[in-house]
Amino acid sequence: MSNKIGLTAILVCVVSCALATFHGQFGGVRGSMDVWDLDNAGNASNYLYYSDWALADLVSITSDNRTFELSPNVSQYENAASDTELAAWRNGDDGNRWMRASTLWERTMDGRESGASFTFSMDEWNDLDTRYTARAYIQVLDPDSDYSVMNNQRSEVQLTGDSGTDITLSLDFGNSTYSNKILQAGFSMDGLNANPSTNWGSVTVTANELMVQIPDDVPPTPSPMLFFSPPTAISDVSISMTASNATDNAYGVEYYFDCVSGPGNDSDWQSSPVYVDSPVESGSVYEYRVIVRDTSPANNIAVPSEALSVSTPGIDVTPPSPNPMQIASNTVNSSSSVTLHAVTATDASSIQYKFTSVSEGASDSEWQDSPVFSVYNLLPGTAYDYQVQARDLSAATNMTDQSAVVSVVTDPIIPAVRVIPNGDFEAGGDRWTNYEPGGVTLSYEGSGGSGDGGGYVRHGRDPGTSWAVMVSPTSGGIPLSDLRVQAGETVTFSMDHKTIVGDNAPALKVEFLNSSGIKFSDSGDQWGVYSSDWTTLTFNWDIPTNAASIKFVPVAGAPYGSEGSVYGYDNIGIVPALISQPDISIASSDGSGTIEISCEGVAGQQYIVQYKEFLTDDGWYTEQTVDATDDGVIGMTLTNGWNQVFYRIIAQ
Repeated sequence: MSNKIGLTAILVCVVSCALATFHGQFGGVRGSMDVWDLDNAGNASNYLYYSDWALADLVSITSDNRTFELSPNVSQYENAASDTELAAWRNGDDGNRWMRASTLWERTMDGRESGASFTFSMDEWNDLDTRYTARAYIQVLDPDSDYSVMNNQRSEVQLTGDSGTDITLSLDFGNSTYSNKILQAGFSMDGLNANPSTNWGSVTVTANELMVQIPDDVPPTPSPMLFFSPPTAISDVSISMTASNATDNAYGVEYYFDCVSGPGNDSDWQSSPVYVDSPVESGSVYEYRVIVRDTSPANNIAVPSEALSVSTPGIDVTPPSPNPMQIASNTVNSSSSVTLHAVTATDASSIQYKFTSVSEGASDSEWQDSPVFSVYNLLPGTAYDYQVQARDLSAATNMTDQSAVVSVVTDPIIPAVRVIPNGDFEAGGDRWTNYEPGGVTLSYEGSGGSGDGGGYVRHGRDPGTSWAVMVSPTSGGIPLSDLRVQAGETVTFSMDHKTIVGDNAPALKVEFLNSSGIKFSDSGDQWGVYSSDWTTLTFNWDIPTNAASIKFVPVAGAPYGSEGSVYGYDNIGIVPALISQPDISIASSDGSGTIEISCEGVAGQQYIVQYKEFLTDDGWYTEQTVDATDDGVIGMTLTNGWNQVFYRIIAQ
């Protein structure tokens, strides 16, 4: 138990350590774009439209939704293709529209606010060209008056190379009450849409704190606080607990887990309701309570929860059961993927599993909580051998013996297109959502689709609607491993489409997300070719090296000239790389159980050698990757005691 004199002492100690937050008062960061025509002097003239944009399209690049590298927009110039688009976005080698790209947070005001402040840092000035203006701002907009600034409630600062850290912009609402108005804060970049052939520079900024002043002397609820999951020993040296989700009437909340008895450790104030106390002592008794406070300046505190008791087991020296571990079953997913299912092990502590390949060409798992492991990027019609081992998370980390080897064979048939989950719309709108700033045509059809006559989606923009897209999945992205592709790989993306109404074609855009689930890059709109019958759009794109997942975005026509058009989409996915069927040869033993394989290849090329004893055997075995010699010879030796082998050579 920590030494402390009452709860007040705890609060004084930890308040100064709390990280600056947005206090749960604003929605997530988003992007928007305002567009103007140019006058003869090249300045903003007639206002054209406003549109929600992805941050990466602005350009506003972030990995944590707090720090952003802001650059002039180049995609509108770069992606202009039709005569209408070229006239709109290009003026020779320069841009032709004035754009204001905004990276912003906002909240709908409820009349209680007395003021607001936005604190940020200008981290790096990367020689932003003088024809562009970057700003930070905070403002109140009136949605009932064309989103104009209300009562001069706007504070802004232009960013320069001399800007510093911890710059605060503030608004004081005085006696005014703003109900159902929009409070915004963020960063903007103004200037011409840019030709990507020139480096226009950038500026890097960090949003440190964004807060609305609301009188608040009410603590969060529930009060007294409660545990959602009581303190539980997950090993002989670790205790896990989860607080009930607390809410506040005006601010965000933070949790503090207080060890009131036993040789345990208190948490810091934290935004997460989950806490694991580790390491603690084995064979001991502990009591914990949870405390919650709001993030207002007053830090109002709810009544602490009841203290709950938990005991850690004695020192664990026993591995999980069963021992040796066992693989219960396996599933062949496709020609390039299998899934292995271990028996669910039992132990006094929490358990992890590790699947190990004893074959060439297949990956191992890391230690993981799940007894299920899927393997991707395998060869068709190939046998892969696996074992599994389990360990507990006790201080001793006791391990089972490896399981017996289990063999699983991939499907020998390679599909023409690897469709993403519900990329054929057989499940209607499951896993899909749509975005547009106006009216849209959208229906999920049960028949008439491409190829199989099954499901597809009808999608189009009503007149006056500047853009419309479909997006899958609805949150996050599809992990690269699920698509059986890798970062850095060139991939062929595919979508079947047809034009139902109109005389132009839709597009497909692919968006790339990093490991934090933040979009940082995309393929741009890749346009199909007009057809009133089903046709297929394909394009190749390099997956960025730091990509972790992908979103698929069908686009309902070009920005101009396609309003009122309606399209059909179906079979959205990836075209897997074709593996040509290699020739099968036979080699015989020299009488000692050794078989020499030698054939002609290409000097410097890598090859995979696969073999089996009889052609009727289930699946090929992969021996190793072989480099052809300078003379182009592919050679290897098998010492498995067979009299003969059938083998095939696959170029990498």
